[in-house]
Amino acid sequence: MKIRKKSFRTHLPLILLVLGALVFPGCVHDSLSECLFPLRLRFEYIQNRESRDLFDAEIDTLHLFLYESVGGRLVDSKSPPVSSLSEDNIYEWYVPKGDYRVVAWAGNKGRYGYSNSEGFEGATVYALRADNGRDIRQRHEHLFHGLTENLHIDGSLHRPHTVSLRKNTNDIRIELVNLGSKDNLVCEIHCDNGAYDFRNRIVDEHSPCRYLPNDNTREDASAVWKDFTVLRLWKGDLSRLKVYTVTSRSGETPLLDESLSGLILKKNPDLDLDIDDEFLIRIERKGGDAEAGLTITVNGWDDINGGGSLG
Repeated sequence: MKIRKKSFRTHLPLILLVLGALVFPGCVHDSLSECLFPLRLRFEYIQNRESRDLFDAEIDTLHLFLYESVGGRLVDSKSPPVSSLSEDNIYEWYVPKGDYRVVAWAGNKGRYGYSNSEGFEGATVYALRADNGRDIRQRHEHLFHGLTENLHIDGSLHRPHTVSLRKNTNDIRIELVNLGSKDNLVCEIHCDNGAYDFRNRIVDEHSPCRYLPNDNTREDASAVWKDFTVLRLWKGDLSRLKVYTVTSRSGETPLLDESLSGLILKKNPDLDLDIDDEFLIRIERKGGDAEAGLTITVNGWDDINGGGSLG
């Protein structure tokens, strides 16, 4: 009996399928439609004052969400350790063929939560609040956002898609000098920026919120530092810095109630609050006169209040 030899061409589809299974983990089906293919993402953080990539210096956690471009259905989510990224901060994610967008939230170690993330349009990130639904307690934890769209995955090799991160937080230190006993002195930041959608836009129904600080007293006891990490500020926002004293006899006595972003931008209106994100606001009453006006400086700039009273 003559044995008929099968040609290489006859076996080619099977060979390609086997090779695909070796190259693309999870591709063990008869149909390529059920295979997983690499989506390669390269992370960077270059929107900063130094104009260089500070990803390695500032990013220590990643939360990634993969959505269908059409319909916005969540396909997968990952939280890869930053230490597991390959050289140049590249992450390889195996996904089905399709068209996608990727949302990255970075830096979150527990101060922020996610809701409705099963769909892109309703997904929200928010700062965790106290039981009263308003107060956000201080935690020095920065949050970064990245959105990369129009990702087409069909099994062909591609260059890594860049996910460029943007810092979503500002560090504010309020230095209160000669404003009374630190035990009676209260400082708060009121905002409407406690939650963002996955396009990084404010979610209105989560407003308002009140940021509460960590307190520090200087060695000479003449000043109190109130440290805040707040979600993103911008020109014309609704943020307000409130300083007041509380006593059992007179109740609350207001000392300052001003726009926080307005104070920061008053002497430097062209500042980019996404890049210039650390501010020291010094509020001082000269001498011991309770009726004296307040001197306010930001990062050592000239008195932005002209010595007038804001209380």
